[in-house]
Amino acid sequence: MRYAIIGGGAAGCALAWHLTQNGHQVVVYERWNGLGGLASEIPFGKTSLDRFYHHIFTSDRHVLAFAEMTGLSDKLRWCDSSVGFEHQGKLYPFTTPKDLLTFSPLPFLSRFRVGLAVLRMRRRESYADLESVTAEDFIIREMGESAYRVLWEPLLRSKFGDSYREVSAVWFWGKIKLRGGTRSKKGGESLGYMKDGWAQIYQRMGEAIQRRGGEFRFREIVKRVSRTPEGLSVKTRSSEDVYDRVISTPSIPSFLEIAEGLPEDYRSQLGRVRYQANVCLALGLKHAISPYYWLNVTHPESPFVAVIDHTRLFDDPDYGESRPVYLSRYLDADHPYYSMRQPELIDTFLDGLEKIFPRFSRDWVETVEASKAEFAQPVIGLHYSKQKPAFTTPIEGLYLCTMAQIYPEDRGMNYALKTAEELLLELGEIKRLSA
Repeated sequence: MRYAIIGGGAAGCALAWHLTQNGHQVVVYERWNGLGGLASEIPFGKTSLDRFYHHIFTSDRHVLAFAEMTGLSDKLRWCDSSVGFEHQGKLYPFTTPKDLLTFSPLPFLSRFRVGLAVLRMRRRESYADLESVTAEDFIIREMGESAYRVLWEPLLRSKFGDSYREVSAVWFWGKIKLRGGTRSKKGGESLGYMKDGWAQIYQRMGEAIQRRGGEFRFREIVKRVSRTPEGLSVKTRSSEDVYDRVISTPSIPSFLEIAEGLPEDYRSQLGRVRYQANVCLALGLKHAISPYYWLNVTHPESPFVAVIDHTRLFDDPDYGESRPVYLSRYLDADHPYYSMRQPELIDTFLDGLEKIFPRFSRDWVETVEASKAEFAQPVIGLHYSKQKPAFTTPIEGLYLCTMAQIYPEDRGMNYALKTAEELLLELGEIKRLSA
């Protein structure tokens, strides 16, 4: 059978990996000049770094399975993480249960109540009763008003912008449960990183796909997918080819832009899936800037919501004299930061860094790489199980496999790989998940 896969990110690579293994002819269309999507790489020192920050949890079995299948398991490092919380200009440790109990912005009884609620959420297996409850209402009910206002409301705002009050309690439960399953013996988090970056998994997958006869068409933007008497036509600026099946892996808006002949009610249903964009700066600094790997920034005037000092998790001598630090901001795609010219954006973010870390000097900055993704985070609202798109579409042979179909888990590399395999299970191309 002849397959076209649109998108060479994690899902696209996993689909092509299995389909070529089964003897199918596969062509992957990728608009950029490389694989990995949001896990693509940038050069850094003598090695490579993720364009957008990535780490994995001990429960991310699908990433671990592909690391094994591509022969890269020996490059995986498990590291003790550290988390900080900025509140009204002051930094607090927020990694272990003890850190919660000493978190002075909350009254002691409130801290204790948060800890008990987190334990209950980690033990919870079912989420059906949470689908009709917002994260806001659930947190206030379980943890109290003060905990919500100080801890969780700023984090929800930072992730979902103006839509934060619509987010389902299922999303919040999923985040707490996932992080609770990756604790080290010391009570903190144990997170995984791959030396030389995650993109190499997808590069290895791509090499295997090509050896099996698969084809990659880089820098090819698909303009149209339509049903013809011969099959499904995929048209780009430079070519038009016909396939038996087509699988689209980018965002729902991207799919709606290229798919012809979809019924209006189906278009309307898919159009209700909304996204947050992301702007991310990867800095190379002369010195460490944060005492934590991950610092949540809650100040409303900060241009970014997280400072990720990568070497606090994994310090590679191949980075050289520079220390990689990420500054991240989720926002609506119509936010001024998203369309801001790069020099102005960099200047704005560095202004914010100076306010949080007064000792920071711009002389520390040796390199800057600014990246953005328009469809970085689906907004998971109430009753999302009913809104989540099916793999099959009304057009025969045309399938969807996107991050908007990851539920109740949150989007990420592990669940992109898992979702691709779930589609292949449905198509009868594999008998079980790789993990």
